[in-house]
Amino acid sequence: MTIYLDTNILSRIPDLRVSESTASALSALVNLGGIKFVTSQKTRNEILRTKNASRGSILQFIYALIEKVPMQTVYFSGCVGGAPLGATPLGGDWTDPLWADLKTIFDPDDAEHIVHAIRSNCDYFLTLDEKTILDRAKFNQDAVGKMSGRLKYVSPEELVAMIKNKRA
Repeated sequence: MTIYLDTNILSRIPDLRVSESTASALSALVNLGGIKFVTSQKTRNEILRTKNASRGSILQFIYALIEKVPMQTVYFSGCVGGAPLGATPLGGDWTDPLWADLKTIFDPDDAEHIVHAIRSNCDYFLTLDEKTILDRAKFNQDAVGKMSGRLKYVSPEELVAMIKNKRA
């Protein structure tokens, strides 16, 4: 089982912006066997842009602790003209089609994280972002399912419940 860590899974820890049930669920996930966590360079870039210096330092420390979490390298470019070498003729504009499709439902930054999760063959996209990811994924379930394949969008509590039900 492979789980993509959205930036907010890490960024809410220093200021304890997680509920007791979320903290408990995160603890349970760490202690369950057979789980591989994945994140991306996008997460690191977002951490480095943290404006509060103290909070940014703590986040960088947390990120350094999880360096063993593989960062999947995927060819992705949301930028016009930023395609991988050889993907377009010289001077051609290129935008990742999956990212473009996902942006019709999700915010561009969220869509980029989702592209990384899909291209990394993740089973779950773990996030605390209810309004702009979890709710939108549920509301647009058919369209999101076609774009995301097997990827399921879950909160820590939902994922722990799903895992426990599978193992029961």
